[in-house]
Amino acid sequence: MTSEPKIPWYKTPLERQRLRKLNTKNDAEALNHLLMHMAFVFGTGAIALFSFRHFPWPLTVAALFIHGTFFNFLGMFTGVHELAHKTAFENKNLNEFFYFILGVLTWNYIHKFRAGHQAHHRA
Repeated sequence: MTSEPKIPWYKTPLERQRLRKLNTKNDAEALNHLLMHMAFVFGTGAIALFSFRHFPWPLTVAALFIHGTFFNFLGMFTGVHELAHKTAFENKNLNEFFYFILGVLTWNYIHKFRAGHQAHHRA
């Protein structure tokens, strides 16, 4: 049996004060960021749907591309990922509520994802 290869991950040099400021949780900022992103996602979805009925197909494809790109960021890449780490909100109930909502919206099995992702960080 061979051991797993060591990957030389790049670690960005960052001063402790700057890192502490970046890691500070703020419910108002997190809620604002999430709601603005969700408004943009629902807005681009509405535009794509409207475009499907009223505009030529190339515009619909462009609208769907924009919508899909931003919708994807609600899922594993940012929204669900950060909420799984419990790093988005200071209030744990807000964190869990939006973790559930984004999990449903993006069809992610959030309980299994959190457990598997924590195991990934322990490895």
